[in-house]
Amino acid sequence: MFGKNMKWWIKILVGSGGLIVLAITIVQMICAKPPQASSVHGMVGCNVSARDIFFNENLDAEPKNKFRIFRSKSKEFVPTASVQEVFSSRDFFESGYGNLAILPKAQTRSSALKTDAFRILKPANQHKIKLSHLPVWLQFSHYSPVSNKKPRHLGIFVVTFGHMGSVMPLEVYRNKNWKRPQSKTKLGEFSEVVGLPWSEFFSFVQKYSSTDAKLADVDQVVKGPWHAVPGGGDNSSWDYREFWKWAAENCQKTAKNVLDANSDFENAKVSTRLIRFTPIAQPVSNSPVVFDIRSFSKEEGVAFVAIYSLEDSGQDIRRWYWIIDED
Repeated sequence: MFGKNMKWWIKILVGSGGLIVLAITIVQMICAKPPQASSVHGMVGCNVSARDIFFNENLDAEPKNKFRIFRSKSKEFVPTASVQEVFSSRDFFESGYGNLAILPKAQTRSSALKTDAFRILKPANQHKIKLSHLPVWLQFSHYSPVSNKKPRHLGIFVVTFGHMGSVMPLEVYRNKNWKRPQSKTKLGEFSEVVGLPWSEFFSFVQKYSSTDAKLADVDQVVKGPWHAVPGGGDNSSWDYREFWKWAAENCQKTAKNVLDANSDFENAKVSTRLIRFTPIAQPVSNSPVVFDIRSFSKEEGVAFVAIYSLEDSGQDIRRWYWIIDED
């Protein structure tokens, strides 16, 4: 096509930057081919962005969550997050209602209630933290400036892992000052240990999360009236029983990405807790909402924690976390 004018054409291309444009055009043509399958571990294809990898917008979030929980296509990928450190209770409360923080200085309940150091966890992430002592204490932010000031409850689901062959019963706990619907009888503190290994517990929460489940049947399994309404409040924990299924499923689904390949769920120890509390309208509290992970094993060094709490509307906020001891 160029014939005798070849040299003339080359001079035009180079002089005008046309060669650069030509190179860019060739690259664009290559990348315009249909992309290959992509994954978190290998990005093949030109149209895969960092947002596609870490925030998959095509996946459904839990309908009741205030914060969307993003999952990988394999439903196992758990990103690693850094904790946000704050050094006053006011800063922790103002970080947002429903937040959860590890208390690095707390060694007892009394010290947990007075601590000034907080490591705020990020939902749907694993956190690698050097823990200097056990048990691990955590605090829930119950600051809600628009609260109706009625008592609410916090549901806590904790899974830790022990050694092969160790006995891992289910712990069921509820603090005091609750009552059953249509009853004026005040219920005291509830604490029971039930012989349910993980497989049986998983089946249990699947069965009793259904709409036709019977409260009396659950009472029989957990050895007493665990589900109830916090004194002075309106919402029964029984109405939110599907949370325990949700928490167990998320634990089992994400565990393969976090645990050692040889870890066995039959050595999982489960603790289920219900805590009555009253939201605070100012970021100052005389009754911080704290709890510990007593069964956290220094040898295994890993725990799964899921929580749910209620907004004024009764809508529940669900979140889960993995905590891993770096030591």
